[in-house]
Amino acid sequence: MAGVHVYMPESAGDPVVLECGGERPIAFPRQDPPTSLRADRIWAELATSPDPGSLLDAYGTALGQWLLGSDGVALLNRTRGRDGTCRISLHLKNDRLSGWPWELAHAPELRAAIGIDDDFSVVRVLRGDPPSPRAREVMLVGIDYDETSGYQAIQTGDEVEAIRQTLLALEPDRIDPEMISTGRWSSVVARITSSGPPAVFHFAGHAAARENALVFRNDSNGYAQITSAMLCDLLTRHSAPCRLVVLNACSTSASRGSPLEPFGPMAWRLVERGVGAVVGHQAPVAGRAARCFAATFYAQLVSGATVDVAAQTARRAMFDDPETHVAWPFVTCMTRGVPQDVLAAAPRFDRNQADTQYFRAAFREQRAELAELIEDKRSFIAVVRGPERSGHRYVIDRIQKDLRQNNHVVDQPIPAMTWCIGGDARLNSKALLGAIAEAGRIPSRGTDEELKKRIAEWVTRKCVSGATLVLDVVDVCSASSEAEADAIVALVQPVWHDIVRRAGVQPTVLLLAVGYPPGSVRQKARIDSALALMRTTPLENTELHLLEELGPFRPELLTKFFTDQQIAEPRARELAEELCEYDNERALERLHRMLYGTAA
Repeated sequence: MAGVHVYMPESAGDPVVLECGGERPIAFPRQDPPTSLRADRIWAELATSPDPGSLLDAYGTALGQWLLGSDGVALLNRTRGRDGTCRISLHLKNDRLSGWPWELAHAPELRAAIGIDDDFSVVRVLRGDPPSPRAREVMLVGIDYDETSGYQAIQTGDEVEAIRQTLLALEPDRIDPEMISTGRWSSVVARITSSGPPAVFHFAGHAAARENALVFRNDSNGYAQITSAMLCDLLTRHSAPCRLVVLNACSTSASRGSPLEPFGPMAWRLVERGVGAVVGHQAPVAGRAARCFAATFYAQLVSGATVDVAAQTARRAMFDDPETHVAWPFVTCMTRGVPQDVLAAAPRFDRNQADTQYFRAAFREQRAELAELIEDKRSFIAVVRGPERSGHRYVIDRIQKDLRQNNHVVDQPIPAMTWCIGGDARLNSKALLGAIAEAGRIPSRGTDEELKKRIAEWVTRKCVSGATLVLDVVDVCSASSEAEADAIVALVQPVWHDIVRRAGVQPTVLLLAVGYPPGSVRQKARIDSALALMRTTPLENTELHLLEELGPFRPELLTKFFTDQQIAEPRARELAEELCEYDNERALERLHRMLYGTAA
């Protein structure tokens, strides 16, 4: 796309400079534009104007004369004539002139205002390199406000759900949209802290312009103003900033005398700190206008459009709708460096080939340790250990699949039992036996001894045909004290052994997952101590295997996995690095979605 670069004055009296490749730069000195052309002033006047269309035309012409002049308009027409399309990049050295709706600029020699002309795209640019591509996750945050909130009552649930459905309909197997339906700031912080900023962060709600803040829910179900500094810190963590932040929001504080333009300083701060692009509204935006903008904008992004082209098309859609006709000039797009295609298509995979190689890049050591035991149909206990969210659930799933592939008939009486070990072994025994009874629909009345007998009879019936009994005890069992660590050994092994001894079945497999919070040296030591004790108390005819400790995925193994899928090595390395930005469980969810189009 051909481009005209407009360098905005750093201070009053400096020139506006227009450049286009191969032509002499055009420069003309400018004092600051009149405040009557600011977005807040224009919006306030539109509310009482009997002819808003004519008002926008008049203000657009004034803005066009200030920004482009006759020479600039001629340059745009020449550029458009050569290439068909033209990107108008407004280079800003500070945010002094961010409050004017430059997208409204018009001239008689132009077909339409530059913000809705099909041959143009308008983008506000700060110097810097955009973030690297990453997994295509869109986080959608919608916040509802009632009459008691102190803000205008609005409902955003339909908007964010419509965006989610749009993304899933257009790219069901390559985009991962996630909704934070409560709108709680603490939920957003927890999610991004654990897995890093998403590729796209979409906010639908109110802004507090005076405080340069967005209005989220707090934990007491009230409202909290989250400043641009707080938002910026969250969305640029982990050295992997968001590629795009969409602020589909407005301020309703104009009646109290504060400016309507909330996204100049906020967008500036976000982009300056590393966010790739920010798209927002300079004025209050009604629900229909917000939905019209979002639907068109995301459809364009998914098709591979850059953010400036997507915003341009969304403005045009708003212009064409009689009910949103006056809202389009106040949609702005600011980028860090050259605009990017933030939701560019991910590679397609050969599913048949992927089925034979799925997870080969992960948990290779753990699966190799069990191969002989599984093939020989021997009884064993497999302990999967490592930091929480490092893949316990997936290792256990792979063990079960390997068992089935080696002609074991797997019976899993407790598919996923979330069980927290405590310090009192008697209470733990009741909890464990009760959970098994509940999973098997076994009456839990009577004493522990009576319940064990009924469970053993049930196990015998389940395994009468020679099935392998697989008991999946827990997703992740964390030991926060020595008593809890000891309970892993003192409770799990005896209860397990007593059940299978009474049932008289072989072979049996116990899958036990234990973990600790990442970075917790003390809890890791307690787990290691408990597992060392397990080694000294073996069970009859049952081998204990403490599998290789789980650790972060290695980029080189994931790269090999992707190259096995016929992905070019540069792109394979890029995909591997994207996945390694997250904890293992989140990375595997994304990998599963890439391969199969569904969550794991």
